Amino acid sequence: MLPMAEVTTLGAVFVHRPGSGTEYGLVNAKKLIVLVAVAFVLFFLITQPTESANVVDTVLTWLKDGAESIITFVRSLFT
Repeated sequence: MLPMAEVTTLGAVFVHRPGSGTEYGLVNAKKLIVLVAVAFVLFFLITQPTESANVVDTVLTWLKDGAESIITFVRSLFT
């Protein structure tokens, strides 16, 4: 009998039998998820460019504010 390892991912159980080719199932699932996410982003960018620009601007503002807060915190440690 071949040794088996059980891997649970996102509620699904994959039984891996060495040499059975099931190790590529997880890789293909990850590729599919990335592909779907990229397709969704492209669809959103193409169909709603103004809203997409607003979302990007909002995210960049959050990142800028977060970086400024971290800089302020680190400066306060050394003063």
